[in-house]
Amino acid sequence: MKLSDKIQNIAPSATLEIDSLAKKLKSEGEPVIAFVAGEPDFKTPDFIVDSAREALLNPANFKYSPTGGLPELRKLIASRTTEQVKNQIEFNSKNVVVTNGGKQAVFETFAALLDEGDEVIAPKPLWLTYPEVIKFFGGKLKLVDDLSLESLKAVVSDKTKFLLLNSPNNPSGQVLTEAELKEIASFIKKTGIFVITDEIYMNLYYPENSYPANSQLSDEQDSRPIAPTLLNVSPEIQDQTIIINGVAKSYAMTGWRVGWIVAPESIASAVISLQSHLTSNVNNIAQRATLAALGDTDENYQKSKDSIEEMRLAFLRRRDLICRELSKVQTKDGKGRFTLSIPNGAFYAYVNVESLYGIPLGKDGDIVASASQLAKLILEKVLVACVPMEAFETPGYLRFSYALADDEIVEGVSRIQKFISE
Repeated sequence: MKLSDKIQNIAPSATLEIDSLAKKLKSEGEPVIAFVAGEPDFKTPDFIVDSAREALLNPANFKYSPTGGLPELRKLIASRTTEQVKNQIEFNSKNVVVTNGGKQAVFETFAALLDEGDEVIAPKPLWLTYPEVIKFFGGKLKLVDDLSLESLKAVVSDKTKFLLLNSPNNPSGQVLTEAELKEIASFIKKTGIFVITDEIYMNLYYPENSYPANSQLSDEQDSRPIAPTLLNVSPEIQDQTIIINGVAKSYAMTGWRVGWIVAPESIASAVISLQSHLTSNVNNIAQRATLAALGDTDENYQKSKDSIEEMRLAFLRRRDLICRELSKVQTKDGKGRFTLSIPNGAFYAYVNVESLYGIPLGKDGDIVASASQLAKLILEKVLVACVPMEAFETPGYLRFSYALADDEIVEGVSRIQKFISE
């Protein structure tokens, strides 16, 4: 039987493919170091797990619950989003849809709003799932190198429906500044298009120059910094803004599969209608755990803030470590090297490797002409896995997740340096 054209046009996730290969090699006893997965290596905090354990004792959680999410969870998400925006905007439960992870939130948002031929503007680099979902629903992706007004005006048309933002960004770790966000908001307001803003990494933000962090914070900065967002700077575009978020990254809960959409009520209602046919409600035990993660009591809220800050500071230290190590990677003559900018969000180092093309590498003098070839070579030669960025629309780059232990970071990059400089 012939598969549908839509399914045949969907490319598998490059990161999950590489992660699966690295795990397979590891299971076979190979000493692989993987800078691949987009998930924290921390365990889910105990108070969240305890909440899930308690929920298992309540038979009510074994039944269907409202498609849009547990009422108390929708209310808490609305409250926390209102706090994060930090201005006069007020969200309520009707703005919120709880989804099976951030990916379902992305998929359902485009399913509810994208028609054949609609255009979506997005900056490079972008997370590899976005293009596949846009393509699946018949949309057209229009990429820009930056989010300046000049770049946006050059591609907007009467078919443009959305601008897609992801800050802090996967894969680059870069964070949009308040000035950049104000310029983007002005564009949104003038054109009348919608904006989808993926804020899944917003708590993993590093305004400090380096670790240790607390001594570097100014009096004006929150002791637990949150990345600036579009509605922070421009509340007037609330009715044109759809927020995607979840507990995966900030709470070390990738496997719990809880995300959400915060959107105008009409859009949230449409997404709930779709979800009623797709998955019904999200797992109730995971929803109960998410209530604890977001701070359903004063005690849990303090534990939540403390656990986020502990993880954020650990990632900040690792960021400094991996950037120092990666900047040392070069050929013996120095003509080919890794180059990178310091990321100020998420947990990825984004490395340009184009200067290594055409240069004999390692003892065997292997030649590469793409980031994909280099990533494959590094995995074969020194058992280190990283992600080539072709699928993220930026060929010539590799992504290194620093969601792993310090000693693994040093060992993994050292293997690459030894290989490149031979």
